[in-house]
Amino acid sequence: MLRGLFLFLLLSSCVSVPVVEDTYFDENSRDWVEIYRKEIIIAIENKDIDAYLFFRKELSIEKKRQNTKNAEF
Repeated sequence: MLRGLFLFLLLSSCVSVPVVEDTYFDENSRDWVEIYRKEIIIAIENKDIDAYLFFRKELSIEKKRQNTKNAEF
């Protein structure tokens, strides 16, 4: 009896279902250069060489992408 009650309470708990609109963001409003710079600072503070190398590479790629995008205009 007690197991059945526990199982019922466990399965009938309050759960919110995520809606697609909750996770929507505008890709164009992101400043990836600034995000990567902050991540590099965090990696240096934590002495995380792998994270530092990863974000330095991503920063370089993003700067090149932005320069190419601006050159098209």
